[in-house]
Amino acid sequence: VLLDNDTKVDKDFLKEALKVAEKDNKIGAVVAKLMFYDKPNLINSVGHSVFVDGSCVDLGIREEDKGQYDEVKEIFSANAAGILYRKDALEDTAIEGEYLDADFFTYYEDVDIGFRLRLAGWKIYINPKAIVWHKMNVSTSQVSNLGLYSGIRNKPFFIIKNYPTPLLLKYGIFILGRYFISFGYYLLKFNKTSLKARVDTVKMLPKMLHKRKIVQSKKRISDKEIEKWLLKRKFWE
Repeated sequence: VLLDNDTKVDKDFLKEALKVAEKDNKIGAVVAKLMFYDKPNLINSVGHSVFVDGSCVDLGIREEDKGQYDEVKEIFSANAAGILYRKDALEDTAIEGEYLDADFFTYYEDVDIGFRLRLAGWKIYINPKAIVWHKMNVSTSQVSNLGLYSGIRNKPFFIIKNYPTPLLLKYGIFILGRYFISFGYYLLKFNKTSLKARVDTVKMLPKMLHKRKIVQSKKRISDKEIEKWLLKRKFWE
């Protein structure tokens, strides 16, 4: 079980997560319904929406909870602030002994492991009866620009490691388009953190390409199976 250090857990969280995990030994993870700690009627996350350009948002974020997500169902990826992983799944998708990629440190590390699980044929589910309340960004807010730096640096890492080559070729224009729009936006703002993040991305590119070989060697599902989960949107949205 992974829990962020700014969470409060419902007493039945583990029991409810296990109920779903025990239904199918190919379920690699079961995530809680994450609610905002200070506004417990608002949803923090009920899974990840991942776009073809590699961007990721929390599904349901800041929506009032009216039971609209109260269905046990399969999702593509999940916020790891409150989640149960199957040990076999973690062992299967580990990269040289690491489950979560330590090079990410924070931001996109949960999307990365979710994508790796998917590529290897594991399923991810949400059980809304498993509930965790999350304060969100309590740790990263203590370090100036850590969230911005990590988000900009880690998104390309995630894409490089996980996207199968046919999907990189098919959606490369969206990936690069989104990247350069972001680059231009922060350049106009003279943001040094953004520039440092991009320089560090380039510096670590050889290491990420090495990890890509490992990740792609464990791929067991078709590109179409992955592609069906990826959402499309315009560059400027």
